[in-house]
Amino acid sequence: MTEYRAKSAYQQTGEADTYDAARFRSLKGRWEDRLEKRAMIMALRDVPSGARVLDLPCGTGRITEFLLDLGYKVVGADISEPMMAHAREKLGDHPNLETLQQADAESLPYADAEFDAVTSIRFSNHVPPDVRLRVLKEMRRVSKGPIIISYCNPNTISALKRRVKALIRKPHAPWNPATPRQVAAEAAQAGLKVSQAHAIIPLVSETVVYALVVQPFTDR
Repeated sequence: MTEYRAKSAYQQTGEADTYDAARFRSLKGRWEDRLEKRAMIMALRDVPSGARVLDLPCGTGRITEFLLDLGYKVVGADISEPMMAHAREKLGDHPNLETLQQADAESLPYADAEFDAVTSIRFSNHVPPDVRLRVLKEMRRVSKGPIIISYCNPNTISALKRRVKALIRKPHAPWNPATPRQVAAEAAQAGLKVSQAHAIIPLVSETVVYALVVQPFTDR
């Protein structure tokens, strides 16, 4: 299994302690959170309430809690125990939560087709493309339903601003966006195809929430 910055950075207690405050407490952060969840509701339209969903990585439980509130039975998985400690505190004894489990996305400890769907939000942009393909194949393996996953589109105003900032100051971490065409090609290599794509703010925000569904493998 490959090492990359995001795999180790979020295992630091300090990073976990400040994660939510740094991203979702501001007006902009709350607005983006709301828009992401609205896009997810559309992408999840074919996954009925009560279905069993894997949230990967679950982080501090933001999306896990959202899925639980929608009525799904949820397993949260993450490589970071410090992040999951916050998720456990946030989610408490929610009746729909099956478990929070430490796992590496490249080699998931679950059976084939164990889940009705997999969700993965704000993860793909942190993962090198070759690793991301292995992760997608693992998601496909463990799910008999759609993969709801967000990517960052480089052909947007927000992405342009990111590139300009990178010219002024070196980014603190690698960024791995993907155009819609690249997403479709990557999905096909993982035995998936795009069935839905929801840009949270078309042409402005980087974030696009995709629903990927199973198709025969073209490349193993």
